[in-house]
Amino acid sequence: MSLAVAQLALYVVPFRVIAGYFGKTLPGNPPAPFSKGGNVDPIVLGIGTAIGSMARRLPWKPKCLAQAIAGKIMLKRRYIPSALYLGVRKEADRSLAAHAWLRSGDIILTGNYQLDTYTVLSAFIG
Repeated sequence: MSLAVAQLALYVVPFRVIAGYFGKTLPGNPPAPFSKGGNVDPIVLGIGTAIGSMARRLPWKPKCLAQAIAGKIMLKRRYIPSALYLGVRKEADRSLAAHAWLRSGDIILTGNYQLDTYTVLSAFIG
């Protein structure tokens, strides 16, 4: 349900309004303030798995931002802190590719691919 709400919100609501729900905005790539020293929270893992599973089953292909927003919503409801990252990278044809991912502690819940190739523009902590 959160994934569908996130996708709909991206079409209907201006991003600046949605971003206000994410928490405090930090420029660049902040360190992991929620790290638990390698401890893995099974609730966080379950949320990441649920989002990935639903994204594969929906009739449309939810983008990385919708998945990150859905995870942020689910974590916030459980009072679990997280950081939503927005980044870009330059492609071979010199165009820019944007990407969003969600992190809680040491766990990347959504968008966990080639993160080292992206430059973080902003992170929303909360």
